[in-house]
Amino acid sequence: MVLDLHMSEGVVVTLPNTPKVLAISFANDEEAKELADAIGAARMLDKMELSKALVLAILELAPLRSHEC
Repeated sequence: MVLDLHMSEGVVVTLPNTPKVLAISFANDEEAKELADAIGAARMLDKMELSKALVLAILELAPLRSHEC
C-alpha cells in the first residue's frame, strides 16, 4: 500500500491489514519519519524522488510470487 503521510492530517486513519506500507511525503524531516514509523511504514520516500524511486521501492517490498502455472 502506498500512503501519503499528510493527506489525512488531523483525521484518525485505520489502515487495512496489508503486508507492507510505503509512505510518501514532501516533508523529509524528523516529524515525517516519526509519522511513518508510527503507522508501521516499511519505507518512506520523498515525493521529489518518486520518479526515480517509487517503482524500485514497490518491487523491493512486494512479496515474491511463484511463476508456476
